[in-house]
Amino acid sequence: MTHEQFVESRYKAFEHNVTAALKALIEEKHLYQSAVVPETDSYVSIKPDKTQVIEKLSQVTQAMTSGWATEAVRPGARPIHLQVPDVKVFCGRCKRVEAYNSIYVLEVFGRIRSEREVAEGGTQQAFLLAYQCQSCRRTPELFLIRRRGLKLTNEGRSPIEHVDVPPFVPDSVQKFFGGAIVAYQSGQTLAGVFLVRTLIEQWARSASGSKKEQADQVMEDYMATLPDDFKKRFPSMRTLYGELSVDIHSATGCWLSR
Repeated sequence: MTHEQFVESRYKAFEHNVTAALKALIEEKHLYQSAVVPETDSYVSIKPDKTQVIEKLSQVTQAMTSGWATEAVRPGARPIHLQVPDVKVFCGRCKRVEAYNSIYVLEVFGRIRSEREVAEGGTQQAFLLAYQCQSCRRTPELFLIRRRGLKLTNEGRSPIEHVDVPPFVPDSVQKFFGGAIVAYQSGQTLAGVFLVRTLIEQWARSASGSKKEQADQVMEDYMATLPDDFKKRFPSMRTLYGELSVDIHSATGCWLSR
C-alpha cells in the first residue's frame, strides 16, 4: 500500500466512524445525549532502532478537525464527507419501529456564514437531517445534530421521541409516564419527578372519584378504597407521593436517579 493509499484509507475509516456515531446517536441515544467519533489519524511507526512511536497523519488530522462537507467540494479538496446512514426508529403512523431513509441533509451554520466557528470544543457545525419511513412514506421526521469537535449531540427532533409505556399503566395516565421517561432521558430529572407525582395524583383522583382540591386529601381518599391486605403487601402510593413532593420542593430532581 502506498502512502497515498494509506492516507485515503484513514480518511474513509474516519468517515465510517462518523456514520456509525450518527446511527448510534439516532437509534440508541436520547435528546441531548452525545456520541464521540473515534480518531483515525494515528499510526505506529517503527524506527531503525526497532522502537515504536505513535505518529499522526497531518492531512487526516486537519480534515477531522476542520469542517465536514455535506455537498460536493472544489476539485482537489479532500474534506471529511458526512455519510448519513439509514436508521431504524419508531414510526408514529405505523406504530412500530421501521427502517427510515435519509432524504435531506442541511449544514445549518454553513448557510448562515461562510467561515467556520471554532470554540473551545473544536469546530462547530449543525446538521439538519430529514428521514422518511420506508413503509408509509409520510411526513419526514427531523433530527438536529450539533457537532463540537469530534462530539456529536442530538439537540433536537420532531416529533418528540416515542416511549413504549408498559400495558399495565392505565390509559388515562400513560402520557405522564411517557413524559417522565423522556424528561429523565433528556437530563431534565426534576421535570420527570413532577410528572411521576402528577401521574400518582391523577390516578388517585380517577380511581377514588375524589373531588377534593388538596392532593394529600385525595391520597387519603384513594388509600381508603384499598383492602387492608393490599396495603400490607405493597408499598404505599401515599408515601411515594410524599417522597416525590419533598424532592420537588427541594428542587433536587434526584428521586428518579435512585
